[in-house]
Amino acid sequence: MALLGVFAAAFVLTAGLVAFGVRGFWVPAVVPGFIVFASGIAAFVTGLVALASRRERALTVIIAVVIGGLVALFLVGEFVGGGG
Repeated sequence: MALLGVFAAAFVLTAGLVAFGVRGFWVPAVVPGFIVFASGIAAFVTGLVALASRRERALTVIIAVVIGGLVALFLVGEFVGGGG
């Protein structure tokens, strides 16, 4: 649950920085973006572990796995597609 909260807060911060015109490789824009990716991947992994080993079926766990899976898919697409 905490990883989902960190993901949401960092995502809103990154979207706000971009909305106010922060573009490119600049530390205030990169750090929250990195936090978004790291917390999304961590939520995906911990959610999968909870689903597989502990048979957890809470809605928040399923939401975390779905959001983390989308982040992982986006990250793979950036590496494969080049982001260009």
